[in-house]
Amino acid sequence: MEQMINLLPWREQRQQACRRFWGRLLVSVVGMTALAIVLFHTKTGQDKQIATLWLQSDGQMLSALKAKQPHFQALRQLWLKQQARMQRHSHTRQWQQRLAGLAERMPDSAWLTEMHFQQGQFSVSGLARTFQSLSELEQALEMTDGFRLRQAGSTERDAQGRWQFHYQLNKEDEHAAQP
Repeated sequence: MEQMINLLPWREQRQQACRRFWGRLLVSVVGMTALAIVLFHTKTGQDKQIATLWLQSDGQMLSALKAKQPHFQALRQLWLKQQARMQRHSHTRQWQQRLAGLAERMPDSAWLTEMHFQQGQFSVSGLARTFQSLSELEQALEMTDGFRLRQAGSTERDAQGRWQFHYQLNKEDEHAAQP
């Protein structure tokens, strides 16, 4: 007769191994899920903390800028005043050059007694000893930069025999195309 083999311990070992496997698998899944939840919660907390820090830093920067705004406005006003002063200085230099050029071109026997500039019109009045001086003066006025001779005003002799003259010049457009 054949001997009977008892498979009961073997089955029990197999069942224990199977239970250990599935138990470990279940514990691993639960552990991984818990780890994922903890990581998600940590990441969300960090994101909230970073957003809070950004808001605080933006608020601090905004308040610092608001505190500096009067200083910046004062600097801007100072810069605008400086620009205006530089522009006035440039205009003064241009006038100085124009008048110096006119003085160089004027005949020796003529001199100016009045100069007026108003609303784009430059008017000059003066005296000349000879009539030839008047034509030389007119040529000098025609060569004045930035102005165009509009018309000769009155020309008459005074009691001492000098020629009294009056000329008007119109200011040329500074932005006009140059030939």
